Amino acid sequence: MLDLSKLPVQATLGILSRYSAARVNPYTALVGEVLCQSFQLTATGRKNLEKAVGSLKVVGSLGDTLEFGFGMEDVVRTMAKTERGCVCLALCAALKECYSDDIAVEVLLEMARLVNVDGRYMPSSQSWKELLSACAGTLSASKFPFLAEHLMQLPKDEHRLGAIQRLAASPTSVRSCSRPGSIAEALSGLARISRGEMQ
Repeated sequence: MLDLSKLPVQATLGILSRYSAARVNPYTALVGEVLCQSFQLTATGRKNLEKAVGSLKVVGSLGDTLEFGFGMEDVVRTMAKTERGCVCLALCAALKECYSDDIAVEVLLEMARLVNVDGRYMPSSQSWKELLSACAGTLSASKFPFLAEHLMQLPKDEHRLGAIQRLAASPTSVRSCSRPGSIAEALSGLARISRGEMQ
């Protein structure tokens, strides 16, 4: 069982202000990072994420008083500074890339339920949506969207993955989506594989 009340939390005022500027509840990001601590990034995964974050665009105004896009001190870059933050960033960005906000939020809620996050410590759906929105677009310059779309198009029957209508299908044929609980269980299995507990 995950006891969030006993987790040590340290954050500078600068980091808290970055989360505030991105309209992300720092507590929700902490819960997300704790959910992702069971994943172990490979060297290739770490390199791909570093490349994706490094390619995020930022444009400064006169005197660099304002930044547009993903700023140099953006919450995404702050999350990418720790291993757990990198995994949480990658997971949220991938969920946002593949699923609607409602499905992505339900997947995160189901992942939290799998590790028995107590109801009084569970972030709200709105808090999860804000975290997902902050991470959105992080993987857009990488190969991930193309690979995900390719994998979602592999099944040719009505049981396709994703939530977008198939181009070649009739108007009544829409890609189906697995239950959020099933997706969370699959992600939990992937975490065990990444740690070498399963093959």
